[in-house]
Amino acid sequence: MRKQFAIFVLRWAATSVGVWLAVFIVTYINISKIDEITENKITFERFKKNERFLKDSDEHIKKMLKKAENLYHSVASLSLGLLTIEKKTIKLSEKYNISDFKLESTKDISPEKVPIIFSFNGDIKNSLYFLEEIQTGYPFLQFKEMTINVFPTHALFKVSLYYRYKIIEETTSVY
Repeated sequence: MRKQFAIFVLRWAATSVGVWLAVFIVTYINISKIDEITENKITFERFKKNERFLKDSDEHIKKMLKKAENLYHSVASLSLGLLTIEKKTIKLSEKYNISDFKLESTKDISPEKVPIIFSFNGDIKNSLYFLEEIQTGYPFLQFKEMTINVFPTHALFKVSLYYRYKIIEETTSVY
């Protein structure tokens, strides 16, 4: 009987060791699966968060890209861009009763940026409105420096700016 009991105890001990070994193996597998699932869930949540951010910021991003694009004047050549600016600013100067308007570009040309100088006469109020319209209507003209000589009947303005441009290739289609 003792022998049978001893065998029973040994079998019971071997079975319990086997069961506990199985429990530990299953627990180890479950922990690694839980870690994998948690990592996937975090990655998915980050993806969803980024997707929501892009969706919520889409209009703002488009506006900022458009604003950045407007900081450069797209032209076929630098001389054509300067001629366009000169014509537009002369027409604008007439709107504000500006006289003796001159646009001078310097020879100090760098890629995508050229120093230019506006000089003109006019009364201070209209001249400032003129400059404000240039600043808001032509974001590719960056103000650098301005000198104003005031006289009893008018003011003489000399404005240094940077003309930011981007050369684009014209595409022609054949039909």
